[in-house]
Order: sequence, then C-alpha cells, then structure tokens
Amino acid sequence: MKIISSIGGPHSVGNDFFRSLSKNLSKLVCSDFIVVAKLISAEKAETLAIWHEDKCVDNITYGLVGSPCEMVLKNGCCIYPDNVSDLFPNDIVLKNMNVRAYIGVPILSSTNEVIGILVALFKQALDNTDDHYCLMESFSSSAGAELERDQHYQKNCIIEHDLKKQVARLSQQQEVISQMTIHDSVQGGDFLLASHLSCQIISNKLDVENVAIWIAQKNQQNMTCFCLYSADKGILSSTEPVSYTHLTLPTIYSV
Repeated sequence: MKIISSIGGPHSVGNDFFRSLSKNLSKLVCSDFIVVAKLISAEKAETLAIWHEDKCVDNITYGLVGSPCEMVLKNGCCIYPDNVSDLFPNDIVLKNMNVRAYIGVPILSSTNEVIGILVALFKQALDNTDDHYCLMESFSSSAGAELERDQHYQKNCIIEHDLKKQVARLSQQQEVISQMTIHDSVQGGDFLLASHLSCQIISNKLDVENVAIWIAQKNQQNMTCFCLYSADKGILSSTEPVSYTHLTLPTIYSV
C-alpha cells in the first residue's frame, strides 16, 4: 500500500454510513484499523472511511500494486494471520503502521463487479480468523449496497447538471430567436440586415467571440461566408467560396 495523496477538508473522513460501518466492525473484530475504500482503477483506491483509535482519520488515495489489497482484487478474500509486512515488503505503509495481520474482502456491486475493498488491520497475530471472515463478508455486502447507491446518486447528479445546462442554453437560444423575429429588419424582409443582427444577438447572448452564417453553393462542395460577426471588430463580410474539405472554424460559432 503506497499513499498517493491525503484528502483533507471537512468531508475527508467519509460519510455517516461508512463511518458507522467502520466503527462497528472495528469493535466486533477488535482491529487496530478498518479501511473502507472504493476502487478508482486496478492500481488505485480511495478510502471512504478509516477507523483508528476510536475515531475516523483523514481519507487517502493509495496505490494497490505490491500490496495485499491487490491480491484481494485478483483472488477475492485474503487473510494473512501474521507477518503480512514480510510477505509484502514493498508495502511500506504496513511496516510503518506495525501491522502484523490483514483481512481483506472485496466490496461487490449487484452485478458482482468489484467496486471497493474492506480491510481490517491488526498489530498482533490472529489465531482464529473464521469469525472475522464471516463478519467482514457481511459488512462488505452492506458497504457494496451503499457504495453502489452513492455511485448512482453521483451519476444522476451529473445528468441533472448537464440537463440544466442544456435547458439554460435552449432558453438563451429561444431568447435569441424571439429578439430576431420582432426586429424590423426581419419583419421587413431585409435578409442582409437580419443576418447582421442575428450574428450580433447570438454573439452577445451565447457569449461567443465569432458568429458566421455560411451558405452552401449549388455544387454542394463549397460554402460562402455570407456574414461574419466578430465581438471585437463588429460585422465582417466575405463572399469568397471556401471548400468543405478546407473548412476549419476553431473559434467560430456557425449557424
């Protein structure tokens, strides 16, 4: 186990569920440490709660390569009743924490995908690990259900945020269309003035630097920039045909 980073701040010690889970499990198995971690990748995990000496400590992101946790991902439940630090000499954290015994079980989703790890660490050797194993399995099931629920919640929050952005953008676009349709140049049929006005309104409302109106040629191979508006320079017009294959507009919002 290699600590990659420490996660500070007021929410750095996990939510209430994982704090309570780690506290209760620690009392039942009499461990020195209980670690609840979610899997970030095959080589990295982030703790949701670490219970040590009757309190939760700051969460960390840690590497799995060369650690007993890596074995949990590969083989499922792993129990090392003694000398775990000697068995994993590259896991400096275990040695620094004077850990002798290790019990780790995977945290599974409803589809049996490994999404986390539940670990108990002991500073003394263990004689009988059967009871410990049963408790760890039971608590890992509860952790899996909560972690999966939390992951679904986070995904829904992202979807909701994206939808709000889309609704806001649609609202802006509707406002642009509303302003364009009531302008005299549009109602009067003056296409050139209406185009200039449209580009300017779109630039202002959507906060883009450049807006262009392109008209396809009859051969369907070229386009003509009928109207180009720059927020800095105002209206810039062009009638030079541009090939589709050479058309690159990195900073232009086209309509």
